[in-house]
Amino acid sequence: MTEEEDKKKAAEAEGRSKLKMRQRVALWTGIPMTMLAGLLVGYLIGIGLESVFHTENNILLAVSVMFGVAAGFKLVFEQIKKLE
Repeated sequence: MTEEEDKKKAAEAEGRSKLKMRQRVALWTGIPMTMLAGLLVGYLIGIGLESVFHTENNILLAVSVMFGVAAGFKLVFEQIKKLE
């Protein structure tokens, strides 16, 4: 191999490394947003259900928030698996 080919391969490897790092940074900054979105959607659905069914103990709110958090965790794990 020539010296030029070695430099080209080294530059390609460095580019892949930087891309991988950017993907990881995007993933780690997206995790809190995904969790927050799941929580917020669950809360809003729960508030809506509570107003429709007029329950007094907020059980529908609690259940929908738990489903929202579970959905957020599921999405986070899918994102992590996709990256690896």
